[in-house]
Parts: sequence; structure tokens; C-alpha cells
Amino acid sequence: MNELKELKERCSKINALLDKLDERLVQGELSEAKYKELAGKYRAEADSLKNQIAEKELLQDVGLKAEEKEEPIAEYPEPEKPVFTEGAKYCSNCGASIDERAEICPKCGVRVSEPPISRISIIPEKKNVALAVVLSFLIPGLGQIYCGKVARGVGILVLSILMFMIFGFAAGSNPSSSEPVLPFLLWILVYLWNLYDAYKLSGKINRGEAY
Repeated sequence: MNELKELKERCSKINALLDKLDERLVQGELSEAKYKELAGKYRAEADSLKNQIAEKELLQDVGLKAEEKEEPIAEYPEPEKPVFTEGAKYCSNCGASIDERAEICPKCGVRVSEPPISRISIIPEKKNVALAVVLSFLIPGLGQIYCGKVARGVGILVLSILMFMIFGFAAGSNPSSSEPVLPFLLWILVYLWNLYDAYKLSGKINRGEAY
């Protein structure tokens, strides 16, 4: 709409200039050669503008718009589809064929598998059963500490010392009495259980049943 208005204004100005040229020719201010040169130039432009105005008014009347130049749509080639072979390993991100042992795709850099977990960090080192029993025989709880159960071994050691102190106190306060017998028996039971526990614990660790 604005473009049509501008064309009409331009055409009106050119017609006014042509009228002025006619007046100047009549008054003798312009030569016929100069008049023909200028008038021919402006009339050609006026005719061109009239044609454009008529075309746009016609299109406007029928509800159409002037044809616009369409930008060519760029065409991009489709990416090649990977050919999958049964039994081979492929990247889940880009589909590239990769080595079956690869953890990261060399083409797109995406991790395709997790690194193998070291069994050394999961399975504890095997323990010598005889050594564990001998250590607990020499010092109660030392066999458990050797098997990696430090808190358990310290607890057995403290309990053994406590039972031995109770037995010693009872025996020293009244040697002729039978009162020291019970603490002594309890201390013996703790000591024997300590040996059995060291043996059982080291065997379980070697079989991978407990740690």
C-alpha cells in the first residue's frame, strides 16, 4: 500500500514538472531542443510509473500480491546410513564400527562401555589359616586383626584382658575359695572361642563368603 502511494506521488511530481516545462517553452525560457530532451526523459519515466501503478492497482483489486522472488532452498545430501553386520560392535551414538574392546568411540568420542572393574579391589587377598590361628593363640584377637577385622580383634583382646584381670583379682583376694574358678572358666572359653573364630574367619575369606 505504501509503495503504491509513493509511485502515485512520484508520478504526480513528474506531471507537474512537465507542466512547468511547457510554460517555460511558451515563455521562451527553453529552447525546443532542450525541451524535447527533458520532456522526453520525464514522459518516459511517467509512462513507466503509470504502468507500475496500473499493475499494482489491478493486483490489489483481485486480492493478489506481486510475485516475490523465492530464495532457492539449499539441498543437503542425506548422511550415509551405517551398514550393520551381525556380531560386530557399533557406537550407540554415531553408529560407527569400533573394536569390540573399545571403551570410547574413536569417531565421535562418546563412551560406549564402562571400564572393567578390577577384581583386586573387590576380592580380598587370601589368608593363611594356620597363621591366623597361631597369631590368635599367641595374642587373643591378633588373628582377627591379621584377617582385616581390626575392631573385632581389638574387642577380643580387651575382653580377654578383662576376664584375666577378674580371675586374677578373685584369686588374689581369696586363694582358698572356689570363686576364682568361674572367671577362669570364662577366660578359657573366650580364649578357645578366639582360636575358633580366627580359623573360621580366615576360611570364609579364602572362600569369598565374607569379608
